[in-house]
Amino acid sequence: MTGRGTPLWRPKKRRWGRRVLLLILVVGLGWWWLGSHAPPPPDGSPKPASVESIPGEGPDSGSGGSQGPEQKRAPVPERRRILAVLPLSGPFAGQGERIRQGMELARKEWLPDGPQLDFLDGWQEPQVLEEKLARRLKEPDLYALLVHLPVERLEALTRRAASAGVVVVSVANTHQRLAADEHLLSFLGSDEAEAREAARLIVERYGKGDMTVVEEPSAYGTFFSSHFRRQAQERGLSVHRVVLNPGELPPPDLPKQSQKILLAGSPAWAADVVAALESAGYRGLYFVPHTFGMDYVADLFSGVMDRVRFVLPLTVKVNGESDAAFRQAYRRSYWKEPGWLSRAGYDCARWIAAQVGAAGASREAFGAGLLSGEVENASGEGVGGPFRLDGPGKVIRTYSLAALTKGVWVSIDQ
Repeated sequence: MTGRGTPLWRPKKRRWGRRVLLLILVVGLGWWWLGSHAPPPPDGSPKPASVESIPGEGPDSGSGGSQGPEQKRAPVPERRRILAVLPLSGPFAGQGERIRQGMELARKEWLPDGPQLDFLDGWQEPQVLEEKLARRLKEPDLYALLVHLPVERLEALTRRAASAGVVVVSVANTHQRLAADEHLLSFLGSDEAEAREAARLIVERYGKGDMTVVEEPSAYGTFFSSHFRRQAQERGLSVHRVVLNPGELPPPDLPKQSQKILLAGSPAWAADVVAALESAGYRGLYFVPHTFGMDYVADLFSGVMDRVRFVLPLTVKVNGESDAAFRQAYRRSYWKEPGWLSRAGYDCARWIAAQVGAAGASREAFGAGLLSGEVENASGEGVGGPFRLDGPGKVIRTYSLAALTKGVWVSIDQ
């Protein structure tokens, strides 16, 4: 029989299959031969996007192997680099992530030949971080470090970077010791400036009536309270001072003394004070430093958020053109509203990148100029408002009182 499925069909099918396999084998061998004997790309041609160039590693780093004269290439100028050292793990990873996200949005706006922005987790084991940082500081094209870390870690990092001739910019830490460090630029100003500006903003927004400062007897609480009260006195604001140790309850009559209370101390201490005041019937406003408005803000002020006013070292104009565009880009990329840390990261990376791109050939000269305020453009305007350099290591900011309403930061003193 010659119908479908009879033995007469099977030999022909096997012979055709062999021919197809042979054809595939020949084509594959030919493709392999052409690929292995293809000429190298011309000098300066871009590498494939999937290949990541790691400084100090690979065949061109001198770490192994020898190259003949025919393989040597003309040196290609390296892109200048900026390294952001942020807490991308550990208890402050939320802060680091928000800053990183803002910086990445800024990086998307740079020109193709602009500085390269890299990230390094600053919450690694100290020895591991020190080794990685030491390797990066040896790179001659590294021009600046953008850092957000606790003050002790940041100071240690600054000393190492200064010895290598690399300038350090504190992105969001405004500790007063950092403001006095001659090797560091504090992008958001200082605690002293924030305390003075808090008094000015309260007087301008709410008048010269009475208010109370509840102070934690710590280095930060005493420092912030003293500079606030001094400025408040100069502006005619009557301030009543109450000092509370951790765990100590406020006086029973405190809720009746004023409807405006400034909390000067640590966030955990302030949360206990707020809970005690609410239990005693206080229904007025709370004024707090910008550090209270980080990733733990919802835990601190649950239930009273509508009555909290944050003193921010930047402005948030949600109806402004630049902020609207930033919010839209941020929500499209990360599916949430940007915080003030994201705005600080965006503005800092964008401004420093412009400074690095316009700098001369020496990174040491660039760092010296930035710290002295002698740069081509000593001022900037970002989504966090205007700022400018004023003297050695001093950044003048535009402060604002802000509220956090349904997850959106809004300046209320405009």
